[in-house]
Amino acid sequence: MRWSIALLTLLLLSCATSSTPDLYCRGLHLEVPDRTSVPARAYLGILIKEADTDRGLCPQVTGLLRGGPAEISGIRKGDILISLDGFPVCEKRRGTPSRLRDLVRQTPPGSDVVIEVLRNGRPLSIPVTLRPLPIRKISIPALTESCPEGPSLLEEALRRNGKMETFQKVISELRVQSLVLHNPEWSDNPFQRSIFSRMIWYPLRAASSATSLTDRLRKATGPDSLFRQVAGMLDIRVEREDCERLTLSRLLSLMEDTSRNLEELLQVLTPDQRGFILRVLEKKDISAEDWNRLLNLSLRVDLRRLINEIYPLIGCFNRTSLEDLRKDILMRFGRPAEGILFEESTPYGTIIIAGEGPDTHRDDAFLIIDLGGDDLYLNNSGGSRPGMPLSVVIDYGGDDRYISREPFVQGAGVVGSGILVDLSGEDIFVSGPGSQGAGLLGVGILWNRGGKSVFISSWLSQAAGEAGTGILLSEDGDTLYRTGLYGQGLGLSGGIGVLVDRGGDDRYILGGVEPDFRDPEHSTVSMGQGFGRGVRPKDGYSGASGGVGVLIDESGDDLYSGDYFAQGGAYYYGVGILRDISGNDRYIGGRYTQGAGIHTAVGVMIDDRGRDSYYASYGVAQGMGHDHGVGLLMDLEGDDSFEGRILSQGACTDGSIGLLISASIKGVHLNKTEGCIGVRMQSP
Repeated sequence: MRWSIALLTLLLLSCATSSTPDLYCRGLHLEVPDRTSVPARAYLGILIKEADTDRGLCPQVTGLLRGGPAEISGIRKGDILISLDGFPVCEKRRGTPSRLRDLVRQTPPGSDVVIEVLRNGRPLSIPVTLRPLPIRKISIPALTESCPEGPSLLEEALRRNGKMETFQKVISELRVQSLVLHNPEWSDNPFQRSIFSRMIWYPLRAASSATSLTDRLRKATGPDSLFRQVAGMLDIRVEREDCERLTLSRLLSLMEDTSRNLEELLQVLTPDQRGFILRVLEKKDISAEDWNRLLNLSLRVDLRRLINEIYPLIGCFNRTSLEDLRKDILMRFGRPAEGILFEESTPYGTIIIAGEGPDTHRDDAFLIIDLGGDDLYLNNSGGSRPGMPLSVVIDYGGDDRYISREPFVQGAGVVGSGILVDLSGEDIFVSGPGSQGAGLLGVGILWNRGGKSVFISSWLSQAAGEAGTGILLSEDGDTLYRTGLYGQGLGLSGGIGVLVDRGGDDRYILGGVEPDFRDPEHSTVSMGQGFGRGVRPKDGYSGASGGVGVLIDESGDDLYSGDYFAQGGAYYYGVGILRDISGNDRYIGGRYTQGAGIHTAVGVMIDDRGRDSYYASYGVAQGMGHDHGVGLLMDLEGDDSFEGRILSQGACTDGSIGLLISASIKGVHLNKTEGCIGVRMQSP
């Protein structure tokens, strides 16, 4: 049986005294059991699409889960399913609920059934034994409740309208979905992060969970402390160590140790396998065969060890240590006006120390330290390379230009680690894919402390993480971020992408490269701006949980422009968070955007202060949960405007929760729609 709930939650808040915990307690808090027994459930193990037949729209097999009941029984890709034990499974209208799914769920595991199929137009009857759905074994810690006694506005509304049982069943179903294995042959789900499990088990706390997480990230003063927080999001703990006084000798020693350790760690991959990974990650589209191979290769790399190997070096990337390094270099070389002060080839790559004048860096390097000047970088600029798993650039000043059409540059760790630090100046960054703070089976960090800056990249850039972590920290000035596809705080499978911008009137432009198949003439895929994306198993693609994507902007009147899949959204077991702290902001999106949780995912969008406008040209947006997803949009202060289309502003579909919490919309009433609950609330 299907259960759905949409909570169109419109709270009139007293902003001078309200906080997220107060909002949660007064508006949303409900006593939800900390533990839910997971009932045994049958599954068939097929991927389907709708096929037109003379019997209606029937499920056609597009893929089979390895080792599943359907594959074992002899069902094949391309088969059209007609009935299960004599019960028809075809539908009359597109987009209607799946009879096949309901029949399978209602059948006890271990049951023998007969499935009628059409194969090349010929009817066949195939006996199938339905096996139990593979369930992941995890422990979700109980949350300590701190709210005062008494019902919240949501609880009162649900009880008044007889919907409490429906709500409890939605929560139970979300928890079951969070435990499902995407690949039955796995004994666990190596890509699913605990932050996703906690948020989907306690969806009404999504706002407070996201606020707490982003507050910790905001407190980070440099890559060292930010990296520690991001490692925690990967469920990896690194021990905090105070960096010794950083000198050139100390830095080189740390880099050599790190490079040697990374190379040893990566010996699990042959040179051909590493080359394959680089070739695949450079593509916009990945075939099923290449994706499955990439997935399996990524599991060979010990991410926990990789994070701990790189941390001693990153732990020295803070303002104090880098100033100590500068003083040490000046003491060694004096205060030169310009030119290359030192250059040496080493087994790890070239080391270059440049003076305060303008320089052009053309060749890839293991380490570049540039003391100032308006410099031009035409090289890897802190991007790892085959044979050079670590690369670092530290530029102390000047209006610099980092220009490259190559992939994996400018703070990119791809099967390795790359770090780019620019400590002042108005800079321009232009790159190919997989760049500008991209960690792809590795760690990539870009720290920009300059003024007005421009970041332009083709795709998979600007804080993108897959089986690794990508970080972009930008601290001052009006900034333009532009990426064609995938980026600006994107967490792919097994990865974390975090973009933090401290201030300025910024523009985030994402999309325009890849047409979306739903409306290819008018829409493109964005996939970013605080977005977590997984891969649903289909057409030969192995499924994998999404990662965690975070975008935080602390101040300024900002513009966010995306299209499909953007702005605090998530897809398939991912978590996406966009939080803007202050400023009069504009959010422009298309579909699956602005706090949308799509296919068992959690999307959260929070704007703390300012007069803001939200526009979704298609919809499925603005606090929308779709197919066992959790979507939340919360705007805490300001005279705001919201415009959306279909399934917007606290909407939902099958088994989901959608929340819109706003200070600017007044009114209290309950909208009843089929299969969903729409609740508008106003605080007393």
